[in-house]
Amino acid sequence: MGLDIVAISKAVPVECHGGDECDETHFQFCPHPNKRREGLNLGCHVVGRGGRSRGFGAGTYAGYDAWRRELCLLALGVEPEEVWEHPRRFRGKQFVELIDFPDSVGACIGPMTSKKLCEDFAAFARRAKEYYAKPKLLRPQSPVPISTRAKGKKSRINQAGLHGAARLANALGGGLASVDSDDLAWMQEVYDDFRKAFKLASNGGFVMFC
Repeated sequence: MGLDIVAISKAVPVECHGGDECDETHFQFCPHPNKRREGLNLGCHVVGRGGRSRGFGAGTYAGYDAWRRELCLLALGVEPEEVWEHPRRFRGKQFVELIDFPDSVGACIGPMTSKKLCEDFAAFARRAKEYYAKPKLLRPQSPVPISTRAKGKKSRINQAGLHGAARLANALGGGLASVDSDDLAWMQEVYDDFRKAFKLASNGGFVMFC
């Protein structure tokens, strides 16, 4: 099962009761409040006059988790769990609104946060391109590609702890495997897609997880 992302600009709320009238032009939030909705009405929305929409796939849920983990390490130098456990410590930092955000269906990020995240993605674009440019020797060996495999808590290896991770892997009868170029190319694509999505949503719209 994959995670899809939809972004629209100039969102306009509409009456919608589901069924046949709610087609692919309607975008519906989750029924519970979200701290990053930023005043947008719950329920269905359509693209208003002069607005646009775009969507993309962010991989499997495990793949998205791996991508988000890389983004957190790239920008903040820590595992996502550190951000989740100490949100106040990272308040206002780069990408934290996306890192500390549920990937549940219907969850959305409103225009103000989208604008901030768009600026983060633009500011880190060059560094991200360098980061994703070549394979890295970072993870325990696994026969499953990083972009699709499930990941447990604290499963990502920090570069600073690489030596210790290697010793642990050897003790367990394994070793270290590199992140291959296909995984990194995919992560760069997702980075670029999110940058475009948040740019679009910053114009009176939102980014929604589907």
